[in-house]
Amino acid sequence: MILRRTFIVTTLLVVAMVACKKDAKVIEAPVDEITKLPQVTAIGAGTFGAIVKGKAFIGKITECIYSHDNNYPDYYNFTLTAIDAGKNTIQISLPIVSKLAEKNSYTLNNMTFSHWAGKYTDGAATENIYQTNATNNGTVSFSKADDENKIFSGTFSFIAVNSAGEKVTITDGRFDTHFIYIEK
Repeated sequence: MILRRTFIVTTLLVVAMVACKKDAKVIEAPVDEITKLPQVTAIGAGTFGAIVKGKAFIGKITECIYSHDNNYPDYYNFTLTAIDAGKNTIQISLPIVSKLAEKNSYTLNNMTFSHWAGKYTDGAATENIYQTNATNNGTVSFSKADDENKIFSGTFSFIAVNSAGEKVTITDGRFDTHFIYIEK
């Protein structure tokens, strides 16, 4: 009788443990989105990343152009564009009246001759363009501006708004790339 009870109790325990295992769901800790971004470097690594709407944006740089217009000796223009796997794009444009230099920061606001802008385009709806303005703005800072080796590296963040007034927040941005220099 004792042997039979032991057998029944043991069987019930095994069944309960198996049932618990089947019902137990493995909960994985969410991966911190920032750890998905490329490292902050300053070697011309060709990297671009940011946190957009709370998710990692890993972009392929499609253009990095730095130009100078000889008709206007102090006028320079910097444009950096990257696209991710979902066809979303981030662009930073800086029409500036002095040469870019390391350790300089620029405010991203309205896109005019004397102001700078950050722009985000939702790849699912290319007409859904978010841009910085006087109220919703940000910064870009250059940690490396190497004319000899044609390398720009830096960080950025901004808030941009679309025509419907919806906002997108871009944080922890970083880039490290070679640029094309154009003298006009």
